Amino acid sequence: MARPASRTRGRGRPTTDEGLREVIRQAALTQFAEAGYSGTSLRKIAGAAGVDPSLVLHYFGSKEELFAAALTPPVDFSVVIPQLLSAPESQRAERVAQFIVQLLDRPEPRQTMTAAVRSATPTGGADVQVRRAITTQVIRPLAEALQSDHPELRAAMLGSQMVGLVMARHVVGLPTVAELTSEDLVAIIAPVVQRYLFDPLGLAATGPTEVRG
Repeated sequence: MARPASRTRGRGRPTTDEGLREVIRQAALTQFAEAGYSGTSLRKIAGAAGVDPSLVLHYFGSKEELFAAALTPPVDFSVVIPQLLSAPESQRAERVAQFIVQLLDRPEPRQTMTAAVRSATPTGGADVQVRRAITTQVIRPLAEALQSDHPELRAAMLGSQMVGLVMARHVVGLPTVAELTSEDLVAIIAPVVQRYLFDPLGLAATGPTEVRG
């Protein structure tokens, strides 16, 4: 495929293909986090990146592929989760809670999750894609690392906690939640993490049907 000739770049823009691709991806992530999938156009992304719209398609092929690239997590959960769960039993829940809060305090992970939450409803335009990404990138690695009953359910419940935090703190901006310090938030959600991941769930004898994404 021939490379488009027009490259609109400001002073200091990367000139390598990989550098320019990352500039576009970061601009897309910011736009998706602010407006969701359906509220973001390729032209708006190109404008934010300072490039010609044809370059967005050149590097990513389509809006859907660009969205998938934007949702790529900045950490490898398949590596991090086993490390967290290897902590002493009395510290595991707090370690996981600290990881979640510290992760969402960082700009790129927060934007990634905010983009996912804003785009996850049927009207958001990317509900299937978001569900697939969260399942494969977060829930499945956690379920595979858990040494307990109902690992997929437990992992999904913790995923719901993360989504709820993003919604309350960064999408809706509920003051009483958004204004909590990181330390207070860890103290509040650590018992919830303990319940979801490690304590008996109190399910009926038959339990839920595990659904694999």
